[in-house]
Amino acid sequence: MAFVACGVVLIAASVAVFGWHNNLDYIGVLAGLSHKAQSHYANQSMFGTINRVIFNGENIGYTPYVYTPYIPWVYRATVIAALVLVGSVLVYPWKKLRGSTADIAAMGLASVAASPMAWEHHYGIVVAIAAWAWFAHACWMKKRPWVLGLAVFLCCNFLPAFNYLADKRGWNILQSYLYFGALLLMGWLLHLARASEGGEETTLA
Repeated sequence: MAFVACGVVLIAASVAVFGWHNNLDYIGVLAGLSHKAQSHYANQSMFGTINRVIFNGENIGYTPYVYTPYIPWVYRATVIAALVLVGSVLVYPWKKLRGSTADIAAMGLASVAASPMAWEHHYGIVVAIAAWAWFAHACWMKKRPWVLGLAVFLCCNFLPAFNYLADKRGWNILQSYLYFGALLLMGWLLHLARASEGGEETTLA
């Protein structure tokens, strides 16, 4: 109910400032970006990853308003990945953690990672998620939460050394370290729900 109320207020404010025409036109903008978003290394998404791997579009260099040439199978792969990410969180058996911070955090990560244009700053939510994950769960675990640590390290650090792999076919997939870190963190949150249900939370790695 709170989400609906906030949504109504924000939409009303947007319409008051920009009008219905501009708001409806934005749907077309989003549809266009889903077909030909940018492939710059800062775009940490499935779309950006695939295009960099096949050398379609820019990588290290960045030219505003220049978008990646449209390739149908890349678009379809991006859509499938988005459906898998969001669908996985929605249908996952969260059980006693359903509607919890872990559930919401996983959906937030999935929503960002599912976008065809997920810039580095869009993953800023990881900072809050990591803080909560540590103080609410990880610091109480008997085993060191190395998976959580690795995920947060990849998400919260700029690792420019990977850009030296930009022209190395196959290896340049490592430029998407932030994207993979977010997926790893999402997986940790999903596993947390299963461990909590079985009373094994304190031993979760």
